[in-house]
Amino acid sequence: MFCTSPDGEINRLPLFESDDEYWWSYVRLPLFTPYFMIVCSESNSESSQTLFLQTIRQLAQVLSDTSIEMNTVQLVSPGHMNGTGAWQIDVLERVFQGLEVNEKDHKQYAYVYAVASGGRYLESCVANAETDLSDLELLLDLSAYQPASAM
Repeated sequence: MFCTSPDGEINRLPLFESDDEYWWSYVRLPLFTPYFMIVCSESNSESSQTLFLQTIRQLAQVLSDTSIEMNTVQLVSPGHMNGTGAWQIDVLERVFQGLEVNEKDHKQYAYVYAVASGGRYLESCVANAETDLSDLELLLDLSAYQPASAM
């Protein structure tokens, strides 16, 4: 979840104004949760843009849009998740989904992110390790969207 406030809105020149767009000089991320950074372009355009997405569902939706050409898909992870103690950006290769059981015996999903450096990061509310998950399955394979130099 990205937050903004009215004082961060950029007043644009009339040439760049659009009724369905707002521009912000900053956003805030109030939670220490991972998000995705995608560099892409429309199929008929040479200019690239960067998208910041909060959910795997959003990521899957963008990846399934054939009018968008991906340049790179990256995971931005908080330090508690990547083990460094600091925010980190990694080229994302795969996303796995597994089941975990919370203290009330309610099943919920947890995610494992495999990055190009070989690391695997767990996003979970309950599990402490990937081995704590059951029914782990590949959800997204992003290797086709990464530049050869990142592999």
